[in-house]
Amino acid sequence: METAIPKVAEVPEVPKLESYTIRPGDTLTKIMKEQLSEIQELGAGKEQNTAIANILRELSPEELRSIGVRSENPNLIYADETINIEALHKIIESHQSVIDDAATRVEEAAKVVEETGRVTVKVPEDSIVFNPSSKDDYFPDPTNASEQLNLRTLIYKDATENTERWMKLYPRANAQDAVKAGIVEGHFKNLFGEKWATTGEVRVTDLLTRGPQFQNENPDRLMYELKKLVETVEKPPMNVAPMPAENMKEYLERASMAYAERGNEIPGNNLIRKIETYYQATKR
Repeated sequence: METAIPKVAEVPEVPKLESYTIRPGDTLTKIMKEQLSEIQELGAGKEQNTAIANILRELSPEELRSIGVRSENPNLIYADETINIEALHKIIESHQSVIDDAATRVEEAAKVVEETGRVTVKVPEDSIVFNPSSKDDYFPDPTNASEQLNLRTLIYKDATENTERWMKLYPRANAQDAVKAGIVEGHFKNLFGEKWATTGEVRVTDLLTRGPQFQNENPDRLMYELKKLVETVEKPPMNVAPMPAENMKEYLERASMAYAERGNEIPGNNLIRKIETYYQATKR
C-alpha cells in the first residue's frame, strides 16, 4: 500500500514594496536591511553593515533626493517621509561592485571559519570611532567601525561645505572657526536625531532641568554631552550661558561658535575638544 506524501505548503513570496513610509525609530540602514533582498543576501553581520555604510557614503545628494531623503543626509530621515524603494533598488544596482565585494568577503570569512574555526577582523590603526559604551572617550571600536566612520565623514563634510553660513553670521570668524562650529553643531543635531526639527525649538533651560520630553535613541548620552557643552562654554574664556527664553537651535549656534573661537584654550581632555578632534581626524 502506497502512503501519500503530504505536500509542503508553499510560502507565498512577500511582495516587493514600491515605497516605504518612515516610522519613528527607523534609520536608512534599518530600512535597507529589511526591504532590500540584495542586502539581506549578505547575511546579518559585519559585511552587511559595511556594504550599507559604503553605499551610503557613495550616494550623491541627487541620489538621496531621488529615494526620498529630503535632507540629503542619510543619517537625517524623518517619520512620515516616504522612501522610494524601487528607486533605491536601482541605485543599489548602480553600486553593485560594493555588494559584490561584500559578498566575496563573506565567502572568504566563511572559508576561514571552516578551516580554522575563527576569523580575524582587521581594523585600520588610524580608525577613530565613538564607543557608545563610554561617555568620555572617543576611540577605535571594531564592532561598528564602518557605520560610525561613515557618520563621522558626513558630519565633517557638511561642516566643511557650510563655512559661508557661519562666516556671514559671525563676520569675525575665519574658515577654520566655521568648520569647528559646524562640527559641534552637527554632532549635537545628530544626537537629537529625527526629532531635531521640532525639539530645536525647545527652551534650553527646560531641556536641562526636565530632560528630553520626547523619544530619543540615547537620552542619557544626549543629556550628558549637552550638559558638558553648557559647562564648557559658560566658563571663561567663552562665557556663553543659556539665556532664559533661548531655544536649543539658537543656543547651539552661539555655543558652537564660542567653542570654535576659543576652544583651543581649554584642556585637551575636555569632552567637547575630544568630539571636535574625533571629526577633524576624518581629513587625515
